[in-house]
Amino acid sequence: VRYTTRVDSPASTPAQTVGIVDDDPTVIVMLRRILAHSGYRVQVYTSGEALLDATDAAALDVICLDLSLPGLDGLETLARFKQTGATTPVILFTASAPDVAERARAAGAWACVAKTGGWSELRAAIAGALAHGS
Repeated sequence: VRYTTRVDSPASTPAQTVGIVDDDPTVIVMLRRILAHSGYRVQVYTSGEALLDATDAAALDVICLDLSLPGLDGLETLARFKQTGATTPVILFTASAPDVAERARAAGAWACVAKTGGWSELRAAIAGALAHGS
């Protein structure tokens, strides 16, 4: 399942699109609000398989990928996404970031962010990944 939230942005600054891959409806609602309020367009995928099957995933500017997903977990989804040759920065976010940060970076993640650290850390990681890609 996937869906998009569009946000009007100033004509001189087209909105960048952030992909959210998470199966928790509460997290999805919060991230959509936070990111839309920050001026991003949001594309939601509720599983790793949905991201990998999407024809529009290559157009994403950055991806926020949950570690704990049904089916393919975040690390396996990340590995398969990178195997396609995709260069989109991926931020892995999880309740246990310190435990998986090294494996996430080894798999090609731009950053690994703890959900428990508040959303400001995730917003900063998104901004950093977007600035790096510009």
